[in-house]
Amino acid sequence: MYNYQGGQVANWGNVIYLGGDLNWNPRNIDQAFDVARFNRNAAQQLAMNIRTFPPDFGNLRLDAINTLNLAIFKDVSFGGQRALQLRAEAFNALDHVQFSGPQLNPTNANFGRVSGQTNAPRSFQFAVRFKW
Repeated sequence: MYNYQGGQVANWGNVIYLGGDLNWNPRNIDQAFDVARFNRNAAQQLAMNIRTFPPDFGNLRLDAINTLNLAIFKDVSFGGQRALQLRAEAFNALDHVQFSGPQLNPTNANFGRVSGQTNAPRSFQFAVRFKW
């Protein structure tokens, strides 16, 4: 089973945006966007204001889901209704990493950095099932 889904739209909080190109790249874990385009001074952040920075940009999306799961089943019959089923399954078979979203709080020390992975790494599962 193959699953591909575009990433979620990045949802910004109440930030002070200075303008310019963000150079958005959600797979760059050290700098997903240009943090110099924001006012990061905690004393100058506004608790409530008329927002001039849109809460999201349609073209600024988090990392996409891109997963391939595989399964192989083999039934070995013993006559009648008895059978042994051999199963092998691989989850995230290509070991494609899906990064979590970057930190979007400008006063956070990790602002603009990706600090996690949202999907599980590749794993295999083997099983034997006796059916009667």
